[in-house]
Amino acid sequence: MTRDEQAAYTEGKFAAWKDHRDQHIGARARCPYTVADRVRAWHQGYHDQQTELNPTIQLDAEAEQRRQEFVAACQDWLARNKMQPRKPSMDVSTEGISGSQSATL
Repeated sequence: MTRDEQAAYTEGKFAAWKDHRDQHIGARARCPYTVADRVRAWHQGYHDQQTELNPTIQLDAEAEQRRQEFVAACQDWLARNKMQPRKPSMDVSTEGISGSQSATL
């Protein structure tokens, strides 16, 4: 048996053992769903519940004005922070470096 054949055989045995473990032993046997599945299902159920209760959510004039002010404030903040130039990177001390090596970032 060559090294490649031995590696494939060993890898196949390991994969078979993992399949057996995942199907018959431990938490996967007790609960076939992962945490991500549970979170996704919770979000979907919550969304369904909201859409059933409020098919079209209508905001009153005051709430709509507050929403628009909040969105405008967020956009202003983003514009201010994106327009500022990045701070220059710090220069690293060149003590102890010989020759023409540079230590600036």
